[in-house]
Amino acid sequence: GRNETHILDDIYKLNLKTLVMSQFGRLTKPLAEFAIAYNADSIYIFGGISPTGLERDVYKLSLTCDCQEGYVGDACADPICYSIPSTNQSVCSGHGSCVEIDTCVCDPGYSGDLCDGVQCFGVDENSLFVCSNHGQCVGPNNCSCQEGYGLQNCSAIMCFNHTTYDSLVCSSHGTCENINECNCSEGYFNSDCSLATCYGILGNESNVCSSHGTCQDKD
Repeated sequence: GRNETHILDDIYKLNLKTLVMSQFGRLTKPLAEFAIAYNADSIYIFGGISPTGLERDVYKLSLTCDCQEGYVGDACADPICYSIPSTNQSVCSGHGSCVEIDTCVCDPGYSGDLCDGVQCFGVDENSLFVCSNHGQCVGPNNCSCQEGYGLQNCSAIMCFNHTTYDSLVCSSHGTCENINECNCSEGYFNSDCSLATCYGILGNESNVCSSHGTCQDKD
């Protein structure tokens, strides 16, 4: 819509440097001149300059858009998402971009219509499968794993603080079959496979290595 305002100040109080003179003509009153000038958002009509040089009236036409519902801004180019303009920092919960009316594109790690939910590695926080069903999604791509599970997405079981993919699991002498359950290679014993045998005698026996040494590794 257009809002016409009668400006009472004289012409010299306008910032003429920001205006572009676009047209000159004659009013019906003898010796009276008028000019039309414009800038980015307004049109100024300067009229009725008298022979004595005194200014008469100045009119301003403000050029503003009457936006459709769901859009704001001078050019009606900014959509609104759930009552918040796209230019507001809090739009889409501060975790996404408002690209169309009530349409948020969430930043990585966030989900939901308002981008107010979090995801862990592409899975929504309230999904049964989040964090491999062995932990809680406490932040974007941040799983808090249950005891006995590891890796970023809690997908690996652990044996004595090492995951199944760790070369040090089960003292490097066995496989982690279940939480804190190692299947030791031949010649190794103990729950974490840390105990070797030397010539058939456990490394913690008093007579290992003929009682004159320590069993460092199998045989």
